[in-house]
Amino acid sequence: MTKRVMLTKMVWKIGGGENVAQTVLEMMKDSMGIEPVLVVSDAPTNFMPPFPMENFRMNTYDLIPLKRNTVLKVAQKMVPYSFKVKKCVKEYNPDIIISIDPYLAVTFRLVGIRKPIVLWLHNSIEQQFHKRGLWPFVKVAFEVCDAIIVLNEGMKQEIRQLFPSALPKTVVIRNPVDVSWVEGVYNPSSMRFTFVGRIYNKQKRLDRLVKAFHLFKSDHEGWELVLIGDGPDRVMVDALIKEYGLEQSVRVAGWQKNPWMYLSTIGGARALVLSSDFEGSPLTIVEAMMNGLPVVSLDCPVGPSEIIKEGENGFLVPFGVSEEETVKNLARALSEMADNVSSWKPTAIEASVEEFRPSRLKVEWEKFLVSICPDA
Repeated sequence: MTKRVMLTKMVWKIGGGENVAQTVLEMMKDSMGIEPVLVVSDAPTNFMPPFPMENFRMNTYDLIPLKRNTVLKVAQKMVPYSFKVKKCVKEYNPDIIISIDPYLAVTFRLVGIRKPIVLWLHNSIEQQFHKRGLWPFVKVAFEVCDAIIVLNEGMKQEIRQLFPSALPKTVVIRNPVDVSWVEGVYNPSSMRFTFVGRIYNKQKRLDRLVKAFHLFKSDHEGWELVLIGDGPDRVMVDALIKEYGLEQSVRVAGWQKNPWMYLSTIGGARALVLSSDFEGSPLTIVEAMMNGLPVVSLDCPVGPSEIIKEGENGFLVPFGVSEEETVKNLARALSEMADNVSSWKPTAIEASVEEFRPSRLKVEWEKFLVSICPDA
């Protein structure tokens, strides 16, 4: 069986993907008898995981997206990082290397790393890679890697459409979510909606959410929208709130160590709202549901449609043929949620996402690691 796993990611930020990766590494360490090691080019100085970590401090934070960088510049960062990883491979001797950055599989092979390489993809392949300058790297990475982990059937379908030859080595393993129930997160008498996540407009489209809430407010006075999180577009969101005259009804609460506890202390919410252009397996949806909170989400690629069961744990909102129509659709769904209270059953909402519990996914990870490296 696998004894040691090395996880690589160039830039380690404090976000949903990193939280999942840490949860999986801790699960390997505490429940599966595996020694994990994390290897990054950059990570916050205060990040101290409960397992070995190599942080090269290479200042690669501005590397992606490619709009500001040529492919050559990206390669100039990836190759030195890959040589450093090669030294770590020699030191730690992992049985398997898992890379969250798929394009690194190419440079890992170029510098002579011969260990099994697994790509662990966390977002829509179509949106994050196919439409960007790194797609040539990713296509080669799909060829040279030993396996690909995706988070849901939607991402697997993207592999089928974009690179069908990689389908036989693609496996679906959902992200584990380990959240304890917080009483009062769902409050059926609350006149509040909430967003929990990174304030990054290119993906999360907080501008769309603010516009939809403004439209919703026209016939729903007294309601509030609380945005829990922080990110590079907070100033833009603050300006948009002011532009629409919503200073008294839309509040940016900033980053909270436990957003669900925070939400409970301010009186809970009627629903979580997501207005993203794309996702992977949105953790915030699952975490909300584990606290009995229904979700209103746009039917973006990929993930929400495989979690939300219409009328049982939330509403899935279709995109319109125009941005204006999409905003109206979202505002209409907010109205339906505001006007419909009695149908939601928090315990049923929690039960709808039991498959995301770490205890369920531990078995899937064990089977996968054995299939990749049976003789380790």
